[in-house]
Amino acid sequence: MKNLGFWIPVFLFLLLNCNQRESPPTPLEELPAIEVLNSLDVKLAPLSDTELKLSAFFSDKDFRKLRIEWQGQALDSTSFTKEIVSYEAILNFPFKENTFYDLVLETRPERDTVYQYRIEDYQHQFLSAFRYEALVDIQILTDFDISPSGKTIYFCDFVNNIFILKKLDITSGQVTILDENFENGNLIRAISDEEILYGATKLEGRSLQGDSMALIRLNPVTGEKVLIEDATYRWQSYSRIINGYMLVPNPRFSPNIYSLLHLDSGTKTILEGNMAYPLDAYFNQFYLGNQIFDFEQKMFFAPLSLLDNNSLMYYDEDGPYSLAFAFIHNQFQGPTSKIQIYKEGDLFYEDNFQDGRIITYPKQPDLSGDKVLLYQSFDPNQEIFYDGYYELDLSNKTLRLIQHDDDVFVKYDFQLDGQIISVRANGIYSLRRFE
Repeated sequence: MKNLGFWIPVFLFLLLNCNQRESPPTPLEELPAIEVLNSLDVKLAPLSDTELKLSAFFSDKDFRKLRIEWQGQALDSTSFTKEIVSYEAILNFPFKENTFYDLVLETRPERDTVYQYRIEDYQHQFLSAFRYEALVDIQILTDFDISPSGKTIYFCDFVNNIFILKKLDITSGQVTILDENFENGNLIRAISDEEILYGATKLEGRSLQGDSMALIRLNPVTGEKVLIEDATYRWQSYSRIINGYMLVPNPRFSPNIYSLLHLDSGTKTILEGNMAYPLDAYFNQFYLGNQIFDFEQKMFFAPLSLLDNNSLMYYDEDGPYSLAFAFIHNQFQGPTSKIQIYKEGDLFYEDNFQDGRIITYPKQPDLSGDKVLLYQSFDPNQEIFYDGYYELDLSNKTLRLIQHDDDVFVKYDFQLDGQIISVRANGIYSLRRFE
């Protein structure tokens, strides 16, 4: 019994050692195979000096990770999130100047295979020419208009299924709620800094039938209302109010006929022609294709002899320059366009056609100098183009990107008093040039 304490640890050692010998070896896990994708539609958007957004479109692959490499060495990574038509990743990284990186998009393993797509020699540079200031946040913008003085914006915010009519004083930045339960915010036109015109679907308590809508002149402060016109509910086709006039589409049984209303005198002139498409809401004129309106003759005319496929976007009656672009839509390749600037009636500048490009000029541009501001956005592609504000220098005919901005709602910009008032889906912003 004295030797029992000696044999117990020896027995346990032999038992454990025997069990270890009998356990089969664990097989090594096989790594998935790597297959490189040759093509992928992507977009890059620098968000700051240390942020980059990358989006991959129209792919059946399940992208999981974005990795940044330098000379074959992995430096950092981030995850993708799946959006409606894309995968998006935002990479936060201390990019160095004049350094070229490789960006590697990687999928989840699919049948023991990981797919990769590489963007080589990426050099990060965030261009910022403007200081952004949010003047007001908006949940859902249904319609807006800027007053003829350029000092006031009336807009409707759709919150919890309710139209809320608001007024923004551009000079002071003050926002005033005018009506917390507005009747219909789908059509707002500013007559002045004090009055608006809106489209009503009810009149004296009764609902209007079918295609009918009543145009109501409203003083939001006093509540005074005046019926201006019975019109159609095609609210997309109403012009802005220019020189006291407004173009109003008549009911659908006569879609190519508009009424020209003079709001102060109440006179109405019937205009006939091919006006089935919405009139663009520029600040200074009525535009219909390549024509502008002669308020004395009450008719449209072409102020310039444009080339084929050209569209007049802004005609400056007081200066030498006018803005246009050439646009062709191919059902297989999408839009292709080029910038065109006319000077004193002649083509002064144009660049080359570029597939997948959308050109947007400010609704009220500043053409007082030799610089033209415009916004360009691009379809996703294997070749990288950047969305943002571009500046065309007319003195040397050079175009350069000055501000990265990938907001798809940059459509309603007004250059007023040294700033850009940018009305977007989620808010109204003031953009001022850095000194």
